[in-house]
Amino acid sequence: MPNFLAIIVTALVPMLMGFIWYHPKLFGTVWQREAGVSDDKMKSANMIVIFAVSLICSFLMSMYVNSIATHDSYVQGATWYVEKSGSEAEKMEAKAWQETYKKLVADRPEFTTSRWTHGFAHALVITGLFFILPLIITNGLFERKSWKYMLINAGYWILTVGIMGIILAVWK
Repeated sequence: MPNFLAIIVTALVPMLMGFIWYHPKLFGTVWQREAGVSDDKMKSANMIVIFAVSLICSFLMSMYVNSIATHDSYVQGATWYVEKSGSEAEKMEAKAWQETYKKLVADRPEFTTSRWTHGFAHALVITGLFFILPLIITNGLFERKSWKYMLINAGYWILTVGIMGIILAVWK
């Protein structure tokens, strides 16, 4: 069962990281110039809508990163499917596999999914490098954005999902 409190708290990470990453003293000024966004355009934005929609999207991302960082949803999902539609032999095999997985994680700390390194590595590699980086670069190329713009945004999201993975893996 997912830790929904951890998922809710982790949904705040993109907001906090965005405040730091896009601060004018870090990458904010360069990002604003590369994005072609003027100060007037920034001031005219409806920040309540922007933050509300961003928080909803962050919550959805947190749910996804939780499944990557902890593996629990994969184990439970696979065995649930077999238990609902499999033969008796398949159901017994799925149950045995799930018990073996639980025992392996309990008996061997190096296999645990609740280590920060596990959560960081899975979120960083699977979500960051194989999903976020290609997505941002592809969009940036078609939008004719600069490499600075693409790398600032990709760096923000890759680091952010890595931190989310740490929190979700440790706070099981």
